[in-house]
Amino acid sequence: TPVVPSGENMLTNGSFEDWDGSAAVAWAGPAGHNATVSQSTDARTGNYSIAVAGIANSNKRLASQSYVLAAGTYTFSIYVKANGAEAGHCRLGYVSVTDGVAGQYKYETAAASAVTEEWAPRVYEFTLTEQTEVAFVVMNNKVGNGASFLVDDASLTTTDGSISGGGNEEGGEEPETPSADKYDFTEKQIKCGVPYMSL
Repeated sequence: TPVVPSGENMLTNGSFEDWDGSAAVAWAGPAGHNATVSQSTDARTGNYSIAVAGIANSNKRLASQSYVLAAGTYTFSIYVKANGAEAGHCRLGYVSVTDGVAGQYKYETAAASAVTEEWAPRVYEFTLTEQTEVAFVVMNNKVGNGASFLVDDASLTTTDGSISGGGNEEGGEEPETPSADKYDFTEKQIKCGVPYMSL
């Protein structure tokens, strides 16, 4: 059984408790997402999970919003469970995002495998060698013949990386605020708004 790492969860709405109508906040794209999803009250924790539908002739993906991550090693994990009698097949990964467009997909080494009737963890560890914008992907593989599954308690943890900002949410580096010890403004310059400074 994979061990889900402890630590601060870097994902927004990894619990799938927050919804905007029929969409889970911070999930379902826009880059890389192509699955039909719905809210479920069959939850591992809290009140809700997300159901990810599949089809028999194509892989379908639940994708998160994108995050700009610094170089480092990360662990993406979820809990997953069958949604009904049939077992869908799940695989974890991420996709690089450039200007809002999905690029190359990266998946865990193991092939997609059937989910179980009880909540069970899935864990994917990967390393980024440079700052990269990515969206996280939960694939419902076509080998599951269209069976759906439930996802809850998604998390992203790291010991040496960080979120650098950006992505398709407001963020990024805060602009530097000049401090009094860096710039020597005279009282007259400050009051009059003179557009120069003495360094």
